[in-house]
Amino acid sequence: MLGSDKFVCLQFSFSNGSLVPPAVFHLPEEQWNRMETYNESLARQAGHSGDLIMPPVARLHAGGLIKQLYGLGYRLVDVACEIRTMALGRDETFSMLRYTFALDPSVMSTAGVSELLQDLLARLEGLLNNAFWRIRAFRNQSDFDHELIPDGVDSVAIRFEARVQFINRHGDVATEWRRNGAGERVGERPLLLQPDGFLDLKSTGEVVVRPRVEISHGQDADKTEVQVEV
Repeated sequence: MLGSDKFVCLQFSFSNGSLVPPAVFHLPEEQWNRMETYNESLARQAGHSGDLIMPPVARLHAGGLIKQLYGLGYRLVDVACEIRTMALGRDETFSMLRYTFALDPSVMSTAGVSELLQDLLARLEGLLNNAFWRIRAFRNQSDFDHELIPDGVDSVAIRFEARVQFINRHGDVATEWRRNGAGERVGERPLLLQPDGFLDLKSTGEVVVRPRVEISHGQDADKTEVQVEV
């Protein structure tokens, strides 16, 4: 349950660095122009990622997350971007983008965040609204900025990976064919792309994965929520 955790981080992984919102590059350069060192990569890939509190769930939509975090008393205090190595011994890299929200009102925002707050939040909302994600969460992740989040202070990292863009470049919802177990197309036409579920934060701090509701013959299907223990 959130609320006892002093910090919540929304962490995105992009194999395509051009997906990092432009607003991030208006922050001081040291907050986004950084390459992970070999030793940092070694420690990250060999180290403890924290305690898994939500196993990976694919194709989730989290469009309400910012409003829900602010409703719980959290506010954005830091944005950072770093180029990381996919795996040791390989040249492939990815961009790690992290938004950090603090519960304690005395925590000072890092340079540039207050001035660019509305733009940063709007771009973050776009990331959450325009794609589905595979999402998992950890408590007390080991690779945080320990100047911002001191050792021993409880924090939660919600990781967004395996992005599925469902709003195309024309602003329309993308479509996909339904397929059977053999991979063959089913139906007469492709259907609008839909999430498999939604990530919500309740006012009590509970993290809930809410399955998509199927509507059949004009009747609402039963709604079932799966509570994630955090």
